[in-house]
Amino acid sequence: GRMQAQEFIRKWAAGSPAHALGERAGAQAHFIDLCRVLGVPEPGDPERYGFERGVGKTGSAGMRTRRIRRRLAAGDDLARPGLDHIHPRR
Repeated sequence: GRMQAQEFIRKWAAGSPAHALGERAGAQAHFIDLCRVLGVPEPGDPERYGFERGVGKTGSAGMRTRRIRRRLAAGDDLARPGLDHIHPRR
């Protein structure tokens, strides 16, 4: 159902139980609530429009994520040729 903007603000305001959720735990719920406020379809069909599914630690996506984190920690520039440079926050 549709959610009113004030209801969204109250639910996700600093100090609320929803706000206390960590980024990983609250991201999907926050996004779904935002969809409800905006009146747009919620993610539901993973083949068309859904949340990213996790890959086990042995999967290539998990290995790539670890490599990227390692490179960011080392201060490497991850920009590809021809694209604007992206620098991690320091």
